[in-house]
Amino acid sequence: MIDPGIEKVCKILIRRERADLADQLQNSHSVVDESSTYGSYSYSTISSFDIFSPIEDYEKLVKISDDEQKTLLNAVMLVYPPKDNSPEIRSLRFFVDFDLEPMHHIDCKGLKELGFDYIKEQMQKCEVKIDNSDYDGAITNARTLVESVCLFILEENNVSSDCDGNLIKIYKEVNKVLKTDPSLYEEECFKQILSGMVSIINGLASLRNRMSDAHGRSNAKYYKPSVRHAILAMNSAKVISEFLYSSWKSKHS
Repeated sequence: MIDPGIEKVCKILIRRERADLADQLQNSHSVVDESSTYGSYSYSTISSFDIFSPIEDYEKLVKISDDEQKTLLNAVMLVYPPKDNSPEIRSLRFFVDFDLEPMHHIDCKGLKELGFDYIKEQMQKCEVKIDNSDYDGAITNARTLVESVCLFILEENNVSSDCDGNLIKIYKEVNKVLKTDPSLYEEECFKQILSGMVSIINGLASLRNRMSDAHGRSNAKYYKPSVRHAILAMNSAKVISEFLYSSWKSKHS
């Protein structure tokens, strides 16, 4: 499960239209490191907000600009506002946690060896997480399944991908390979179905970060994923993955 402090920071960043920064924190956990030096409030302590990430994410975070660091720090300070008898966060620090792995890490080899069995296996993992009330984890698994199928198809067609976790960009490349872009079809029914798939991909790409009230705008409230969201993501990923994989098999049979 995502770190509670990081989760709140990500929600603020998304509200401020910096989902790109939020995405870089999804695999991280945080620690508020208090010093013994008093700050500018009564008995507040000067502190840093330490972010521990997998090495791939760490290497991206340490390269963000000064303005991006300021944006991130401002979000952190909304979660941990300076006040009396509390940590007074003044800086960010980034560290590598070698025990963490990025959620978007994909093992294309497994898919190549297992085919439809791989999809079934990932669905079973989603079901286990749903049974254990780990709805956030089930949604992550569902998204990872779609990404792994897409990357496999690109790899098998010798199409390079930087595998940066941008599911929408990866899916667009797969559309070109499989010729499943809605604009290529004259029949309205096929256009609607394939356009619907694009919408599902967009939803899976952002569902974990954008679990907000449908009424939205300035009064939007954020909710943790529920069982219905997890089941929706799991079933959507299954349909998309099986369609893409079967399309690829048909194209190469």
